[in-house]
Amino acid sequence: MVLSVRLLGELSVRAGERPVPLPAHPQGAPLLAWLALHPGKNDRGPLAALLWPDMRPSSARAELRSAVWALRRALASASARSASGLSAGRPRVSAGPSGSGVGLVML
Repeated sequence: MVLSVRLLGELSVRAGERPVPLPAHPQGAPLLAWLALHPGKNDRGPLAALLWPDMRPSSARAELRSAVWALRRALASASARSASGLSAGRPRVSAGPSGSGVGLVML
């Protein structure tokens, strides 16, 4: 499955020909845009600080967990694949083809 993420103009996502709803979390769309622009592994601490610069690091990381969950849920709604191309481990968050069977294409 290929996810197409349109970054110019209004942010939009498509799985093949089907539109994918954006995550319900307020920072879900910015997180998706960041991951589309920076495929591969992204350290959680700096990513959380980027998206929530005015929060304490522990609170920002908690918000990142919530945003990743919302993003994963939105992407999984477009496909029966549970992985949805998003990988979130303790130290890093990543999106893209790293063995997930999901391609991420930026438009």
